[in-house]
Amino acid sequence: MFLCRGNHDNDLVNAHYNFDDYDFDLHMKKIIKCPNLLSEKGRLKTKYIKFLDKTKYYIETDDFYFVHAGIDFSVKNPLEQKHKLCETILPDSNYEKTDKVTVCGHELQPLEKIKNDVLQHKNIIRLDNGCVYTRFRNLFDTSMYGNLLALNLDTYELLVQKNIDF
Repeated sequence: MFLCRGNHDNDLVNAHYNFDDYDFDLHMKKIIKCPNLLSEKGRLKTKYIKFLDKTKYYIETDDFYFVHAGIDFSVKNPLEQKHKLCETILPDSNYEKTDKVTVCGHELQPLEKIKNDVLQHKNIIRLDNGCVYTRFRNLFDTSMYGNLLALNLDTYELLVQKNIDF
């Protein structure tokens, strides 16, 4: 199994390596709100940093790019712009001239749009349906969100699992 590094993962790794102890502790407890990830010394537990260090900014196969947020094909060497791979959201037109399908998350999409994009074999498939967003009724129609999605790359079947935890 290969995992793509996302924006939150990247922020956590950067904070671990670049913040002093006080700022890192503050970042984890006040901003990230995950003090259980810390060792007794107030740093990220070794098992977590080793795991995160192994994540990849993108994965490329013969037919696909897998990335957390997106790939800016308008720039030279887009796969070298690691921060953008974790954070950048680009319009569908950015992917029209690529010879591979980009599969990503990061940007919440209604289930029907994702289904249509898969059926049309678009060059960009955004699989983020907000699996954790089942309670925010005031922000959007939760009936269109709250699913964990997977794409079978051999059959192009979209697999949908409704969140069962909330």
